Amino acid sequence: MLQTIASYFGYQQRFVSEAEGRDVLRRLLADKAALLVFDDLTEATDIQLLSILGIRCSALVVTRDARMLQSLNSRSVTVSEFSEDEGLRLLAETISLGDEPPPEARELVRQLGGLPLALDLAAAYIRQNRCSLREYLSRFRDANEQLLAGEGASRSSLQAALEQMLAGFSLAEQRCLAQLCLALQAGEISEEAVHRLWSVTGNLSATACDALLNRLQNSGLARIAGEGQQRRIMVHQLVQDLLRRLNLAP
Repeated sequence: MLQTIASYFGYQQRFVSEAEGRDVLRRLLADKAALLVFDDLTEATDIQLLSILGIRCSALVVTRDARMLQSLNSRSVTVSEFSEDEGLRLLAETISLGDEPPPEARELVRQLGGLPLALDLAAAYIRQNRCSLREYLSRFRDANEQLLAGEGASRSSLQAALEQMLAGFSLAEQRCLAQLCLALQAGEISEEAVHRLWSVTGNLSATACDALLNRLQNSGLARIAGEGQQRRIMVHQLVQDLLRRLNLAP
């Protein structure tokens, strides 16, 4: 994460250690006016990242564990699920809903509980597979019924949406994603490291690695940040957690 932040401020050299990264970023941000967004922090040690901020900097921290914010002099805002209108706007960023969203779009927002990540996955699946909202809803309901029959109501709509998206990838590609999650450090990994990993574990060429990374990003399962040699691959913590529940990641 430190390397990614540094790349946004024009620093291209690789850090030898985390301590070096913190020192460099403190110098870079000392006189900068910047807003840094830390998404889905999960470990108490992640809060130490805020020590890099200069006096003119601010931070937006997103976490599922409110206890992590207790040591900060901050204002907390609880974010709820999206309303129907908010969910429709999110879907419309990826797929066309027309001037008046169809009933199937409203039903999809309801079925997915207004969860942003689930809506992102659903929209990406619809775009990639060129299926209609009606077709996706049918497939989603079938997947959700199988989950409920096998595991009970504790399985979420997010997991059903994730399983629907994963179904578009081969088992070998799903294993590559699981290996990527295992190799993540502080929530990210360099593109170069992913190439090395998949060339050994999946016997993938550089072209095949790039193609799979692009598909994962387009599907909403991974994100790519940075440019050139500084490109970093990230997987949302919720996706990592669900992959473990599906026994696809250690």
